[in-house]
Amino acid sequence: MAMAKARKPREALLWALSDLEENDFKKLKFYLRDMTLSEGQPPLARGELEGLIPVDLAELLISKY
Repeated sequence: MAMAKARKPREALLWALSDLEENDFKKLKFYLRDMTLSEGQPPLARGELEGLIPVDLAELLISKY
């Protein structure tokens, strides 16, 4: 899916995550553990991020934030 065709933010997020190289995807998950994106929400725990593929991470981010 091309980003230009993404009509919803969730589609754009999935496209962006799917486009990452494996090492960059791992780095993103590493940095997400230290980020608080919404007040009152704790950062994501390492266990929440382990083994996730782009589709799963997109769903997790959408549900949390």
